[in-house]
Amino acid sequence: MFNLLMAPMDVELTIEKIKGENINLNNSHEKFSSNGRRHLGNLGFVPGAKISIINQIDGNVIVKVKDSKIAIDKSIAKKIIVRN
Repeated sequence: MFNLLMAPMDVELTIEKIKGENINLNNSHEKFSSNGRRHLGNLGFVPGAKISIINQIDGNVIVKVKDSKIAIDKSIAKKIIVRN
């Protein structure tokens, strides 16, 4: 298991968990609340979901989830734990 920042590109991955309490959404300094978790869940970032990294620039990643492409900041990407 590893976080999205260490994940290989163009490989199908499975989300294991989203760790941590403090995730910086929209460059604010708010704690990652249940609303933040719900928002990521609505985007498809839930345990068991299949995702793949399309591109990675300066630690930020573009992820394919549920036929959508979503940009994830590196502060969030490092808290999403995946496996092959």
